[in-house]
Amino acid sequence: GVIDIRGGRNPVLQLHFARQRAEGGPAREVVPLDLRLGDDFRTLIITGPNAGGKSVAMKTVGLFALMLACGLPLPLDPASRFGLFGRLIVDIGDEQSIEEDLSTFTSHVANLKYMLRHADDRTLILIDEAGTGTDPAEGGALAQAVLERLTEIGARTIATTHHGTLKAFAHATEGVENGSMAFDRATLSPTYRFQLGVPGSSYAFEIAERIGLDADVLARARALVGEQKVSMEELIATFEARSRALAERLAEAEAELARAREEKEKYEAMRERLRAEADNIRRQAAVEAERLLQEANARIERTIREIKEAEAAREATRAARAELEGFKEEVERRRQKVERRQAKRSRRRRPEAPAAPRPAGPLQVGDQVVLDGGGTAAEVLELDDDEAVIAVGSLRMRVRRDRLTKVGGPRRQEVTVRQVAASPADLVGMRARTHIDLRGRRVDEALAEVTRFLDEAVAAGLERVEILHGKGTGALRQAIHEELARRDDIAAFDEAPWNQGGAGVTVVTLK
Repeated sequence: GVIDIRGGRNPVLQLHFARQRAEGGPAREVVPLDLRLGDDFRTLIITGPNAGGKSVAMKTVGLFALMLACGLPLPLDPASRFGLFGRLIVDIGDEQSIEEDLSTFTSHVANLKYMLRHADDRTLILIDEAGTGTDPAEGGALAQAVLERLTEIGARTIATTHHGTLKAFAHATEGVENGSMAFDRATLSPTYRFQLGVPGSSYAFEIAERIGLDADVLARARALVGEQKVSMEELIATFEARSRALAERLAEAEAELARAREEKEKYEAMRERLRAEADNIRRQAAVEAERLLQEANARIERTIREIKEAEAAREATRAARAELEGFKEEVERRRQKVERRQAKRSRRRRPEAPAAPRPAGPLQVGDQVVLDGGGTAAEVLELDDDEAVIAVGSLRMRVRRDRLTKVGGPRRQEVTVRQVAASPADLVGMRARTHIDLRGRRVDEALAEVTRFLDEAVAAGLERVEILHGKGTGALRQAIHEELARRDDIAAFDEAPWNQGGAGVTVVTLK
C-alpha cells in the first residue's frame, strides 16, 4: 500500500485541544502532517529531539490505518492517498513486567520476533524508539538488522530512533529514507512539522544548556562524545535549517506561480475579447464600405438615366459611362484601403501608458470611455440598463456597460470671447454657423437645435449650410427632413455627396 498524507490531522489531538479551549485553556491548533511512504521507499526512519512530535506523527499514521479499516473518514486533504493494509503491527511503549520476568529490552525483542514471523508486503509496522533498552551499539545494530529484513519482505515500516547509525543506514540503503521533525534551533522549540529526506538532530547539549546544566559538565560531555560527533550534529542542524528555509522559499515561489498563472489567464481572456472586438470592427467597416459602394452605384445609374432621358449623344453617353466606371473603381480602391488600414491598426500593439487616476462617478451620456481596457477613447451616446451605445469616430457600437472604463467626462468646448464694436446684423453674422453636428441627440433636442441653427443662418444671410445627423436607423434624418420641408425659407435640401458624408449629412440651400 502507498501512504501519501497531505494536511493530515490527528483526531485525538484535535479533540484534546478542543476540550482545552472549552475549559478556558489556550487556543492551540493541530499542525498538519505531510508524510509519504511506500512509493519509492518502504522504510522510513524518523529522528529528532524528544517531545518534537516523532511518536505523534507515527501514531497518526497507525490511527489512520485503523480508521480506514473501519470505514471511517480520514481528516486529511482530498488529494491524499492511503492504502488498505491487511495487518498492523506496532511496538510502542514499555511493556516490562516483574510477574512475567520481562525487561524493557526483552519486551521489545519479543515484539520484533513477532514482526519478523508475521510481516508480509501488506503489513504496516510501527516501531517506537528502535534499538533502546540495551547497549546503544548493540541495540542500534539489532534494529538495523530487523529493518533490513522488513524492507526485504516488502512491509511498510516507520521507526523512530535516536541512533546515529540508523541515520547513516537510511541514507545509504535503497528503499529506506530519513525523516525528521523540524526544530527551531534559535528558540530550541519544536515546530511539529515533518520533513522528508532530512535526518534530525537530538539537540541534547543545546536543550541541557538552555535548562541550565553546568557549563563545565557540558564542555566535558562534548569532549567525551568526540569532536567528530559534535561536528556531525552541527552539520545535521545546519542542513535542517537550510532545508526549512528552502521549503519556505518553495512555498513562496509556488504562491507567486499561482498568481502569475491567474494573471496570465485573465490577460489571455482579455486578449480574446479584444481580438473578437477587432474582428467585429473590421466587419462593420466592410459593411459600411459596401453600403458606400452601393450608394455610389445608385448615383451612377441615376446619372446614366438622366443622360438617356436628356437624349444626349451616343458619344457623350459613352464618355459619361467611362467616367462613372472610373469613379466606381476609385470607390472600390478606397474601400479596400480602408479595410487594410483598419486591419493593420487592430493588429498594432499600443505602448502601455502610465496608469492615470480614473474619474469617479457613474457613467453618463457624453463621458469618455475605453473598451476592455484598450487605448482608444470612445464617447458614450446612449445608456440603456446594462448596455451602452458608444462612438469611436464615425463607428457606433452597442456593448455591455461592465466592459467600459470611464477615463473622462464630456469633452470641453473652448470659447474665446472678444470685445468688438459691431452692429446687431454683424453680431448675427458672426454667431451664425455653417455646420452643425447632431449625432447622439434625441429627436426633440435635435429639432430645437436645427430651428435655432437655421434661424441664425437666415438672419446672417447665408446661402448654404450642412446638418450632420449620422446614418443610424434613419429616424433622426427623417425628422429633420420633415422639419425642413415645412419651412418657407428653405429653397432645397438633399444628401451630401458620398465623399462628404453621404446619407449622414443633409445640405440645405436657403432662400
